[in-house]
Amino acid sequence: MKKIAIKVAALVMVLVLAMSTPVMASPMDAVPQREENGVVFVPLRYAAYAHGFTVYWERETNSAHITSPVWETSFILSPREFILEAGGFIESGRTWITYETATDMFGAYSLHDAVVILHINDSHGRILSGGGQFGFYELAGLRARLEAIGATVLLFDSGDTFHGLPAVTLRQGLDIAEIMGAMGFDAMVAGNHDFNYGYRRLIELAGYADFPILAANVVFEDTGLPAFYGHTIIERDGTVFGIFGLATPVTPQRTHPRNVYGLVFTCPIEAAEAQVALLQGAGADFIIALTHVGVDPIDGITADEIAAVVDGIDIILDGHSHAAIAGSVPVRDDISLVPHPGTVIASTSGHMREIGVIVIQNGEIISRLVGADTEIPTCEATYALVYALIAAQDEILSEVIGHTDIYLDGSRPNIRTRQTNLGSLAANAMLEASGADVAFINGGGIRDSIAVGDITRHDLVRVFPFGNYVVTLEVPGSAILYALEHGLSAYPGEMGSFLQVAGVEFTFAPDLSAYERITSAYINGEPIVPTGLYIIATNDYLAAGPRLNGFPVAGNFNALEEILIEHFQGAPGAGE
Repeated sequence: MKKIAIKVAALVMVLVLAMSTPVMASPMDAVPQREENGVVFVPLRYAAYAHGFTVYWERETNSAHITSPVWETSFILSPREFILEAGGFIESGRTWITYETATDMFGAYSLHDAVVILHINDSHGRILSGGGQFGFYELAGLRARLEAIGATVLLFDSGDTFHGLPAVTLRQGLDIAEIMGAMGFDAMVAGNHDFNYGYRRLIELAGYADFPILAANVVFEDTGLPAFYGHTIIERDGTVFGIFGLATPVTPQRTHPRNVYGLVFTCPIEAAEAQVALLQGAGADFIIALTHVGVDPIDGITADEIAAVVDGIDIILDGHSHAAIAGSVPVRDDISLVPHPGTVIASTSGHMREIGVIVIQNGEIISRLVGADTEIPTCEATYALVYALIAAQDEILSEVIGHTDIYLDGSRPNIRTRQTNLGSLAANAMLEASGADVAFINGGGIRDSIAVGDITRHDLVRVFPFGNYVVTLEVPGSAILYALEHGLSAYPGEMGSFLQVAGVEFTFAPDLSAYERITSAYINGEPIVPTGLYIIATNDYLAAGPRLNGFPVAGNFNALEEILIEHFQGAPGAGE
C-alpha cells in the first residue's frame, strides 16, 4: 500500500504511550492480554509495536494511523471502524482489540528471527534531523527498536561520510567515526570524498572507527598490496554474511589527486569477482557488496553493471550517485542490463533524506526506502553524543569574522551557471591576497549562500567545506581561455567547473559549440594573448592535473577560508 505521511498532533484518545515501554520477545503471545466473556483482548499499541508498527491518532481526520518504518503496509481506523470492525474499546489508559483482530492485522508482519539491514550513503556530515532529513540518533533508534522486537540488525554505510558539513570536517572525520562506532556500524566502504583529508587520514580513521572501512579495489602503487580491508565476515544467529567493498575508480578525479597519490584504483568488476570467490570459499550464506561506484555512466563501471556481470552477489548497497533505488535496477537508455537473479540493488538519495531498509526472511529479500516524514524513535545515547559534539564545535564556529549587508548568493543553480556576488567576493579576495593577474574558483567548490548579518566561521566552513588552498601558477593565455571554455561547456546546464572569476572580463555565445563559445576575453583591459604568460590564482583542486594542463605551482598561500577571514576583518562590510 502507498505509504501514508503522518502528522503527529495532540492526542484525542489515548493511543500513543511512552515509546520506552518494554517490548516482549514474542510478536503476539507475549503482549499483555485480558479475557472478557471468553474473548481474549490485547492492547493495540503493544500488538502493533511488537510487529514493527506504531499507532498515532490524527486529529484532522479523527482516525488511528498504524504505520511502520519497515513494512509498506499501513492501517487506518476511524472510531466507528475501531469499535465495529476491530472490536475495540478504551479502558485503563489502553486501547484494546481482540486477539483475533490483532492476528489478522499483524500476523504476517513479524520480524522475529528476521535479518534487517539498515543502510545509508552520502550523508556528508548530515547528523542532525530536520529539513527533510534524519539524524543519526534516529537511525540508531530504529536499530534499537528492531532489535527489541526480535530482528537481527546489520548497519552499513556506502561512503562519503567523513567529509561535508562542519560537524564532520572540523576534526577531519574523527568525531563521526567515533559516533558511528558507538552506534554499532558493521562496515562501510570508502567513498571518494572520504579521501579528502588524504588516504593516510582515512586509514587512521579506520582505526578509530571500531568497524572496518572496506575497499577491495584500492592498492598501493609501489607494492600492489591492499590499502584497506577488502572484506569482512559477520556471523549472526548461524547465518554467515560476507561483505566486501568497492571504491569508484574515478576517485582521483573526484577528490584532490594528492589525496590518493601512491594508490591505484583497480577494476571494480575484477575485484568483485575475486571477492565473491573468496567469500564463497569462506562459507558465506549471503554476500553483500558495499559499493561507492554509483549508476552514472560518466563515472565508468556502475553498480548495475556489476550486478549484471558478477554472479553470486545477493545485495548491492550503493552510493556516489545520490540515486534513490529500492531493490531495482535503474533503467538505462544506453545499455541493456539484466542483473543476476536474486541480486538486489539499493541506494538512498543521500544527505540522510532516507534510510534504506532491507528485510531478509524466509529466503526472501524485501527492500524499501524510508522517508524522513516517518516517525522513528530517538536513541537517547546517540542523541547525547551528537549534541555534545555540536556544543563543543559551536564554541569554535560561532566566532564572528565579518558582516554582510546583502545576501551573498552561493545557491547551486546560480553558482554553477552565472557569476554571483559570493563567487566574485571569493575570487576577488584570492586576487587581492595573491597579487595575481587573474583569479578563479570553480562553482562546485562553493556549497551554500551567506545570509544578511554577521558572518561566522561556521558560515565559511559551510560554504567552503573542502579545505582548499589558494595557489598561483604562471600559465599561457591559452590555458586561461581553455579553462573558461571548459566551465561554459555545459551551459546553460549546471556544471561544477563553471568558473567564478576576478581580473578577467569575457563574453561568450551560448549558441556556439562547446569549447568554441568565447567571443572576447580581456585582462587589465587588454585582450588575452594565447602565447602570453599570466599569473593566475586558483584553488589547489583546479591547479592539479589536466584542468590547467598541469602547469607548475608558483606559490602556496593560506587556506581559502583564512583569506576570506582576513578580507572580512579588514573591510567595513562585504556589502559595501
